[in-house]
Amino acid sequence: MSKYRHFANNKVFVFRVFVCLLVFTCLLSNVCFAAPEEVSLSVYFNETNVQKGIVIPLVSWSKSLTIPNGGGTLTSNVWRSTFAEGPGNTLNWDYQVSAVYEGNKKVLMIKTEWWCTASLRNSASISMSITVNDKSWIESFSAGASSSWQTVSTRKFSWTNDNGAKISWYRSNFSIGPKIDYRDDSVCTYNTAYVKVQGYSQTFMITASI
Repeated sequence: MSKYRHFANNKVFVFRVFVCLLVFTCLLSNVCFAAPEEVSLSVYFNETNVQKGIVIPLVSWSKSLTIPNGGGTLTSNVWRSTFAEGPGNTLNWDYQVSAVYEGNKKVLMIKTEWWCTASLRNSASISMSITVNDKSWIESFSAGASSSWQTVSTRKFSWTNDNGAKISWYRSNFSIGPKIDYRDDSVCTYNTAYVKVQGYSQTFMITASI
């Protein structure tokens, strides 16, 4: 019996060594552990990921405001594509903005309001793609004809919820063209979050930008 037990123990020891060697080999060769796949815009541009802050390939910024007397927290989020892409003579960015309230107060109104700026010249323009209630259109904002660099701003756009929701968000894209008349790295996206909660006479606001 002791010989059999000794033999069994040896088998267990050999098996454990084999498993350890196999795992080590897999780690070295990267065979057993596949690299994570890139997440597409359609996956992470959704309300769940807005709340979680999952924005893998984007540049982002958030700013929060604490409402006094236990009123909760209001956060302004703004996210934009890290790199501009576009065919031909234009540059395109995807973006998303949101206003998020965290707290136990009843939300009477929550709004996200955004706009973009860029340094342009020679009549170049920023074009914002807007969709509301299944209707889509483009609004463009142009520099003057001068060859000097000018800061061009879009108008302010907004999305408001007054149905008790604790989040208001919007996603779309904008383009700039011609790209030769855009100053590199000059684009900026702003977002102001607003909330009015029960028990307070004022509307609270906070702005984030990238």
